[in-house]
This record gives sequence, structure tokens and C-alpha cells, in this order.
Amino acid sequence: MAFSNNDSKGLVAGPESPGDEDPNLENLRELIFGKEKKRLDELLDRIEDPEKFSIDLGKAIHLAIKQSHESGNKLSDSLFPVIENAILKSVKKDSRPLVDAIFPIMGPAIRKSIAEAFKDMIQSMNKMLENSFSINGIKWRIKSITTGKPFAEIVLLHNLVYKVQHIFLIHHKTGLLVSEVMDSNVPSQDADLVSSMLTAISDFVRDSFNTSPGEELDMIEVGEHTVWIVQGPYALIAAVVKGEAPENLRVDFQQALELIHKDFSVELKDFDGDTSVFGQVDEILTPCLKTHEKRPSQKLSGQKKPFWSIGILSIIFILILTWAYFNYTENKKWSGYTENLKSEPGIIVTETGKKNGQYYIYGLKDRLSADPIRLLNDYNIDRSDVESHWDIYSSLSPDIILLRAENILGKPENVEYHVYGDTLLISGDARHKWIEMVNANYKGIIGIAHLNTDGLDDIDLGEIYRLKANIENVSFYFGVGLVELTEGQNIEAGKLVEDLDGLLTYENNFIIEIYGETDGSGTESINKVISFQRALSIKRLLLRNGIAENLIRIIAEDKSQQDNITNTDINRRRVYLRIVFPGASN
Repeated sequence: MAFSNNDSKGLVAGPESPGDEDPNLENLRELIFGKEKKRLDELLDRIEDPEKFSIDLGKAIHLAIKQSHESGNKLSDSLFPVIENAILKSVKKDSRPLVDAIFPIMGPAIRKSIAEAFKDMIQSMNKMLENSFSINGIKWRIKSITTGKPFAEIVLLHNLVYKVQHIFLIHHKTGLLVSEVMDSNVPSQDADLVSSMLTAISDFVRDSFNTSPGEELDMIEVGEHTVWIVQGPYALIAAVVKGEAPENLRVDFQQALELIHKDFSVELKDFDGDTSVFGQVDEILTPCLKTHEKRPSQKLSGQKKPFWSIGILSIIFILILTWAYFNYTENKKWSGYTENLKSEPGIIVTETGKKNGQYYIYGLKDRLSADPIRLLNDYNIDRSDVESHWDIYSSLSPDIILLRAENILGKPENVEYHVYGDTLLISGDARHKWIEMVNANYKGIIGIAHLNTDGLDDIDLGEIYRLKANIENVSFYFGVGLVELTEGQNIEAGKLVEDLDGLLTYENNFIIEIYGETDGSGTESINKVISFQRALSIKRLLLRNGIAENLIRIIAEDKSQQDNITNTDINRRRVYLRIVFPGASN
């Protein structure tokens, strides 16, 4: 094909603008790149279209997983943390979908485990009953052999009487009745009314008692009827049972509910009130209408009682009863002991119980509280059977504070103690010296900061003030210029010493002030010496009679310059005493 020069220039240089593009050039491009461009456009379209791209990606992932599995599961190892993390997040956000998904398979697995445990228990009971002989026992054993069921299970079944009269399948979310089956001999009930009332009762229990999401109503008892309720993710079974039914009957209801959820999970989840889609549910529920009636047994006239087996069973029963009685009495004694300790002042029980056949008790006790070990004797509990440990502490119990006060202060016969907070109130009649001691020592009582003695009478106070008055009424008179007592005053001195000794029996904290006086017959300086000497003579008298020197104080007075004192006033030539109680109004 040949091109002119002008054509060549147009091909090389191209048009001036998109609008001036040569049609021949476009045709040439289509001839050269048309097929590849079409494939590129299709590829771009598949990549940019999410639906087409997801289909291609799904095929690629399928092949990648298959090849990875064949080459060593490297892809599985890579995906494991991602999938595990996704499941954990899903459970943390809302565990209900996962629970609903595994509900149909979780129940059978659990029941299988329980069945194995129950089988072991039945076998253990079977061994115990193998040696018991009776007509019914022989019949039941024959039935056990023919049916293949354990003998103990046959015994249990013959002691139970029940009848499943009515079964309702109720939708969880709407509370509407999905299906119902009933025994042909039972009067029909308004199923919709029963369903709505049951839903209302469940809502009432949930709202009134603040139950957690996992807690649901599972049984209602009305007279001799019991409504057994088995919960599922989307629906529940309410079965009306008359009589005493075995607990494993609930397993039948659970299995039926699991099968319904397995076969009708989508219909239950999207249930809008149309029950026509649940036509086969009745076939699942009907086998649960079980009836077990106890038939009366007749005694055979020639039947012999197995006395030896009855005797053995009686001995075992007596032994068990004896053990139970002693165990009960021991526990009752221990319970009484611990309760008594908890009420004892100054004792705090922190832990108590029984381990390895031995009782133990730990706690705190005040030194003045009752001895927990000695209290064991009051309950006839052997000390060797009890492990106890008590730490010492200072109790602030009012009863212990009172004991502490009596221990420190003593308690005269006519005195009463009361504790109000941190104040010790003392009332009654007491000796003066004891009252003084209480005032000096009450702050040493732990738990006491204040003392109230307003109700406490000092029975010695009258005698103290009588002796004080007697002592202060005594005066010793002297001749002009004399400083020694005359013989005629010995009697007066004896009475003074006697009264002072009497005062010391009631009170030790006082001062004996001795005042010496003179008349106006001498000079001021001489009179001061004479008054002091006269007071000193009385002091020596007291010292000779056992009065402590630290109780005596001499005060010499010179009243000779007073206008009413004459040179011959004998009433001023004297010595008298004053009793001073420190801190008191004298």
C-alpha cells in the first residue's frame, strides 16, 4: 500500500486537535490494535465490575485453597489467626448467633456425657440391689434381662407415676402458638390463651426479678399438674405433666426441640404467624406424650419374706441412722458453740469450719474476754477435736470496757459502772480515798476518755469535814512571853493528834497550816519571833505523834499593832490550825 507525502506527514505528525483527527488514522489503529484493545476492555470490565470480579476471585481462592492443602496447608496456617480473631470478636459482640448455630449439636453431646455418668450410677445401684429378693424384685429382674435395661432403672420406673397431657410449641419472639399436641383422653384447652398467659408469666418473672439473659423460667407447679418449660433459640416447649415424672423426661422434650430447630430453623426465625409451614412438627412432638401408670401388685399367699435380707438391710439402716444422728448432734453442738462465741463480748470469729474430720476456728480475743477453749466444755466438745488460734487485741465493746474498769479501779459493793461512748459513768456510794484514786487513774482504761461522777456520793465526806472542823476549832494559849505549852493543855493536844490521825485515814492530800499569834506587849520584831516559836512548838508536838513533816506549814502572824489588841489580851497569845485541801474550796 502506498502513501503520499501528505499522508505520511499526517500519520507522523497527527492532527492539530482531537476534532481534526484523520479518519484513516483511526481505521489504521483499529486494524492494528483492535483485537488486543477489545480484550483489554473486556479484562478491565471484569476487574471493575464487583460481581464479575467476585466470581473470578472465588474460583481462584477455591483453587488456591485446594493447591495449598495439597502442598502442606500453608494457607490454612495463615488463615487460622484471622478466623480465630473473627470468631472471638463475633462472640464478644453477640454470642447468641453462635449459640443458636451449635444448639442442635450441643444438646446431644451434653446428653451423651450425662448418660455415661448416669449409666455408671445405675450400675452402682444395681450391685447394691442384686442381693435383695422379693416377688417384684424377681419380676423386675426378668424384665431387666428381657429389655436389656439395668435392674435399678426398672426399679426407679416402677416407683414413678406420670402422664404428659398436653404439649405446646410457642414462638419466642412473638409469643404465638406454633403447634400443639394432646392426649386424646384430656379435655382440650384454649391453646392460644395458654400460650399468651405463659408468655406473660415468663415476662413477669424476667422483669420482676431482674434475671440475667441466661436465666429463664423452666417449671410452673399448679396442684398436681406441672408445666415443664424447655427453652430454645427461637421457640420453647411447654409440656403439661400430671403426677411425678422422672427428670430424664426433660431430655425427651429437649431432643424434640432440637430436632424442630434443626428442621425448621429458617421458618422459626422468619415466623410471621403462618403455622401452615410446620405441618410435620406434630410428628416430632407426639412421641413426647408419654404415660406411666403404677399397677397394683398382689401378694402371693405362700410368699415367704426374705427375713435374712430384711435383717441385713435393717442393720445397715440402723447404722446409717445412728451415724446420721451422731453427726447431726455433733454439728448442732459445734453450731451452738460458734454462735455463742460470736455473741461473746471481746471475741471476733474470723473463720470456722471442718477439714479432714476436725473442726477449726480462728479469730481475735481480748485478754479479758471468756476463754474459747474453756467454753468447749459447756458444749461437751473434746478439745483435741478442735484446732483453734486466737490473736490478742483490745476490744472496745462496752462489756469489755466495764471489765477493764473493774480490773483497774476495782468495784466497791454499792457502786455501778456504765459506759456511754468513751465516757465512764460511776454512780452509788464509795469511800473518799477510792474516789480520789478513780479520778487519778481512770484515763489508764483503754476506751475511756472522760469520767462522770455526778451520781457518786462520797460517804466519808461528812466525817472529813467534821474532823476538819474539830482540828480548826482547837487553840493553844500561852503566858506572856512564853513559847511552850503548859501541862494543862496536854489533853487538848491529844485530841488534836487523834483527829489528825482520823483525817489521815480518809485523806492524805492536805496541808496543816499552823498560825502563831501574840498580844501587843512586845515589840514587832520580838512578837514575830515569839509567834514563830509558839507555832514551832506545836509542829514539834505533831512530829512526835507521827504526823509527816511535809504536811505541816508554819505561818507566824504579828497582830500586836492592831488597835483592838491590848498588852494583856490572852486570846491573842495563841496557836491555831487550818486544814487546806489543794484544789478544793476550803
